[in-house]
Amino acid sequence: MKKQKVSNGEQAVVLSEKHVNHKNGVGHGMVFWPKPGLVLLATLWLMMMHAVTSVFGALPTAYTHPTVIWNGNSVLLKGAVNPGGLPTAVWFEWGLTIGLGNRTAVTNVGSGNSLVWVSQPLNDIMARTNYYCQVVASNSSGVVRGGMQIFGQGLVVAWGDNTYSQTNVPAGLSNVVAVAAGEYHSLALKQDGTVVAWGWNSSGQCNIPAGLSNVVAVEGGGRHSLALKQDGTVVAWGWNNWGQCNVPAGLSNVVAVAAGEYHSLALKQDGTVVAWGWNESGECNVPAGLSNVVAVAVGEYHSLALKQDGTVVAWGDDTFSQCNVPAGLSNVVAVAAGYEHSLALKQDGTVVAWGDNSWGQCDVPPDLNNVVAVAAGLDHNLALKQDGTVVAWGWETDFPAGLSNVMAVAAGYVHSLALKVEPVANPPVITQQPAGTNVAVGGTAVFAVKVSGSLLSYQWYYITGTSTNLLAGQTNATLTITNVQRTDAGGYYVVVSDPVHTITSATAQLVVVGVTRPQIVGGGVSGTVSMLQFMTEPGVVYTLQRAMNMNLPITWQDVPGPGATVTGDGTLKTLTDADASAPHRFYRVKAIMP
Repeated sequence: MKKQKVSNGEQAVVLSEKHVNHKNGVGHGMVFWPKPGLVLLATLWLMMMHAVTSVFGALPTAYTHPTVIWNGNSVLLKGAVNPGGLPTAVWFEWGLTIGLGNRTAVTNVGSGNSLVWVSQPLNDIMARTNYYCQVVASNSSGVVRGGMQIFGQGLVVAWGDNTYSQTNVPAGLSNVVAVAAGEYHSLALKQDGTVVAWGWNSSGQCNIPAGLSNVVAVEGGGRHSLALKQDGTVVAWGWNNWGQCNVPAGLSNVVAVAAGEYHSLALKQDGTVVAWGWNESGECNVPAGLSNVVAVAVGEYHSLALKQDGTVVAWGDDTFSQCNVPAGLSNVVAVAAGYEHSLALKQDGTVVAWGDNSWGQCDVPPDLNNVVAVAAGLDHNLALKQDGTVVAWGWETDFPAGLSNVMAVAAGYVHSLALKVEPVANPPVITQQPAGTNVAVGGTAVFAVKVSGSLLSYQWYYITGTSTNLLAGQTNATLTITNVQRTDAGGYYVVVSDPVHTITSATAQLVVVGVTRPQIVGGGVSGTVSMLQFMTEPGVVYTLQRAMNMNLPITWQDVPGPGATVTGDGTLKTLTDADASAPHRFYRVKAIMP
């Protein structure tokens, strides 16, 4: 291990192995880790480092992507960095609080001077918990951290205008990981990659395409909707009068989408932007040479792009100066576009606004800080703070009292959405255990459990001997077994879960009693041999009996010989009487449990 000076006057510890352990921060892999101390003469040092970096390279840039890709209880964190011409290492810091405290493995991204997208997995993500993360890039010039992002599974809270039921969140909607708001409709992305929509459906903007899955991001426009799939393709639906749903043929490698009143944007992995739809105000005229873009946003008739160097580019309608990016605006980590105004979130957690201010939508509260996400509506804005609270300003400023533990916000025309952590419920409690039962072969067995709790799921299991088997598809509070057979005998129990807790019921025994009357399906005489064919039950012993007449009381006798007894296995069997020479014999089959 050796030490190397960096441009901020700190020491960088150069580590030479291959990864960073996210539990204890042990470093590996060409990581330049700043170490407090050794403050040098600032003026001379900075002058020297400026000369060095102008020749050999510069600080890297880092952008934390807001899209977290879910796979069960695992996620894939995403970010974009520019090495600045020096060998650069990248990792993610994450944690359950803003203090983070954990690090992922390190990715070495080389020494280029262009945008590089990186990702790292996190496993065993807990339900009802919000997580914080940011991407970190390090080279010999210093360490740079991207903006903070919050992610998790949660519930949707909606408020504001409800003319078209856009704030009527569907009952039972849970496990949501992202929200989006259109003009008068709302969208929710679930952990399983499916999409739910509600509100105004005049043009089919709430008609989710059949089979749509593997979605990682959603956006709501005027009267259309967009979905970004995990494979980098885009799906659009809703009003298409201006081609806003005509996704360009061959569009791929998309990492972000944005939907405006009548136009749509897609950001590609190479940092370029594609636009389609209404172009009356030039909102689809992507500036020539625009590159190294890491995020996009769309207003009514204008578009915004955030570049990897923290600057903002705007184009389209500029009636209210919504495209006049404030001079010197830098260190931006996120952008949002309202109807005719624009927002920028800076690295230091402050917000800058410009454009139409008819309703105070550009009057950012003077004490607003520690912001991690912004959203812009018709004439109002939302800011999500690090502590999970929300600040609103402009026209629609009322929101539910006590709103907290928020992970994401979205703004429609005059309604708003928040994704908040699902409250931790009391553990489920079994109030009635499944009871054992005795059932005859061919009968029906029913096991039922009663549980108090919410968001419950069930899975039944079957125990026979030393083997425990999951009963596929048996995921209700009641288990019904029809046409019971002797092989169904054994123990049955259910595992009950909510998003946090798991409990197991007592084991109920199924005892199969009696035997069913053998169903004779054929028979006859061949020479001196009589035969009877019938269906058998597994494990039951069958014996052929005969009588000379039907005079009461009937005298039945077991037929001697090896062909007159058989053990059932669930298939058709034949019993024979090898001595059928005597006339007028009568036969029956006796079934006995072993």
